[in-house]
Amino acid sequence: MAQIDRQLGIVMMLLRHQRATARELAERFDVSTRTIRRDIESICMAGVPLCTHQGPSGGVEIMDGYAVDRSVFTMDEIETICIALRGTDSALGESYTDRLIDKLSSGHLSPSSHFSMDIDLVDYHAAALSHMIRIIRQGIRESRHIHFSYHNADGDSTRTVEPYRLLFRWGNWYLYAYCLLRDDYRLFKLHRLDELSLLEENFDLRPEAAEPKNWNDCFSGEFQLTAIFDDCVRYRIAEEYHASLLTPTDDGRHLFTFCFSSEPHLVSWLLSFGSHVEIVSPESVRDQLVLEAKRIIERHR
Repeated sequence: MAQIDRQLGIVMMLLRHQRATARELAERFDVSTRTIRRDIESICMAGVPLCTHQGPSGGVEIMDGYAVDRSVFTMDEIETICIALRGTDSALGESYTDRLIDKLSSGHLSPSSHFSMDIDLVDYHAAALSHMIRIIRQGIRESRHIHFSYHNADGDSTRTVEPYRLLFRWGNWYLYAYCLLRDDYRLFKLHRLDELSLLEENFDLRPEAAEPKNWNDCFSGEFQLTAIFDDCVRYRIAEEYHASLLTPTDDGRHLFTFCFSSEPHLVSWLLSFGSHVEIVSPESVRDQLVLEAKRIIERHR
């Protein structure tokens, strides 16, 4: 990241969060605290009124009343920011966009302006999901433990975690946290959380709490599936993954290859296609599919 981009990012982060420590800024922008201090000096010299506070709740913040000059952004950039903000509003169940549109565009845009895109980051469980997101964000900001029940293919468990980041990937929300039960970092799918509560107990940020350099690596599959789907279910693959992953075969079907991380989840998904899918590899998935099909037959005799 270029120095000017980082310094602008620091200003925007302080406008958004009001106060941050040099350590928090260094972790956010992946530089040393010494570099952050130099950036703060440069920002002050550029005319941005920063002030520092000492003590446990200290840090650096921008003095009240300061606003970013609209000339910093082009109108296309402002529109992009507003589109992203509206998407965030949909997840939080709160509205910050109208106020920020006015601040950023100096009257050139209005809350009713027609944008080229509209993003909604929640589904029909919007109220419950927004409530969870607000609790988790508070836990991240205040470095407080979060406790919840978690449900996955391995069964039910209760977890107490140190929350570090909320992620939206592949149409789903995830919590990246340090799990005290597993004594390691884990990704938790928010739709699998239940009985979520914010504990009073604080935690110290772990020195090694570095986030993955590439978040997509956390979602990469452990094994590769190769399967052939009938044409009548082609639309489902295109909808759930992408049509570009399908290769037409000579008999009018479609070859599909993709990496998955959970075999039980994959088998359930494949069963939903009934007789319209043929597994090429791996053999373990084909065998498990046959076994589940036999169990279904036995249950319905």
